[in-house]
Amino acid sequence: MEADQVTGLLEAGDTEMGGFLPDDAYARILADPALKARADAPVTSVRTLAINPQVPPLDKLECRRAVVRALELEAVSSASRAVPEQVPTSLVPPDLPGEHYRDPDLSPAGDQAGAREALTRCGRPDGFETTYIYRELPGEKEAAEAVRDSLAKVGIKVTLDHAPVEKFHQKFGGVPANLKKNGVGLIAKAWAPDWPDTYTYLPGLVDSRELVEDEPSVNLTVRLPAVDELLDKAAAEPDPETRAGLWRQAEQRVAEEAVLVPTTWRRTLLLRGTTATNLHVSPVFGDYDLATMGVAATAS
Repeated sequence: MEADQVTGLLEAGDTEMGGFLPDDAYARILADPALKARADAPVTSVRTLAINPQVPPLDKLECRRAVVRALELEAVSSASRAVPEQVPTSLVPPDLPGEHYRDPDLSPAGDQAGAREALTRCGRPDGFETTYIYRELPGEKEAAEAVRDSLAKVGIKVTLDHAPVEKFHQKFGGVPANLKKNGVGLIAKAWAPDWPDTYTYLPGLVDSRELVEDEPSVNLTVRLPAVDELLDKAAAEPDPETRAGLWRQAEQRVAEEAVLVPTTWRRTLLLRGTTATNLHVSPVFGDYDLATMGVAATAS
C-alpha cells in the first residue's frame, strides 16, 4: 500500500498506526486541530554546521564564534520543513540521556552585537567572505539561505554551493583536504544516533582520530586531542553519572572551539489512530513502539 493511502486511512481513523508520513501531509495535519491532537513530533536527527578552522579567517577562534553568534537559529529551523523543528541549545539532542552542555553562543534570534564584538576581536570588524556547501536534499537549500541571510547582517558574506549527496560526501563536501583546498569555510551536515545513548552519537562527530584528511570523513573540522581523551574516559567509565559528565565536558570543549554547532533539532511527524492506546515513541526507532501499543475496545 502506498504511503499516501496509509496516511489517508490514518487521517480518517480507519487504521491505528502507519509509520512515517510523507512530507506533503505535514502542513495539512498541522493545520487541522483534530489531526494535530493525534500527532507527535520526536527529535530524530540533528542538522549541524561544521566551521572549518583550516580556512582563513575561520582559523581564528573569534571569527568562528562570530559565525555561531550571528546564526538566527529560529529562522534556520523553520526554513526547511513544514513540521516545526526545534531550536537547539546543545550539540547532543534532548532525547539522549544525561545533561547536555548548553552553548551560550546559540540563540533563536542570533546575537548580532555579540557577533560584531567577536569580529572586532578577530581583526575583521567589517566581516569577511566564505563559502558554504550543502547537499541537494529537501530543506537544505532553504536552511543554507537562512544561514546566509543571518550572517549577512553582521557583514559575513556567504557564497552558497551545493552538490548531489553522493558527490558531496565522496568529494566536494566530505573530504577535509578538498574543503581546505577549495576554501570552503562552512559545511552543512546532519547526524543521528544509532541508539539512544551519547556513545553512539558524539564520538563519530568529534573524535579527531576518525577524521581522515584526504578521504570521505564524518568528522570534518574537530581536531582536539583533549576531546579524544574525554571520549576515551567516558567510554571506559562504568558509573552512569560520571560518564554523563565526561560526555558533557567533551561537548563543551567542542562548543568552546566553535568548530561544530547544531542548527536544528530535526523532528519527524507521526500520526496515531483514533483508538490507539498505550503508545509511546521508541527512542531507538523514532516511531511508535508496536510491542506496547494497544487498541481500545469499541462497542459492537
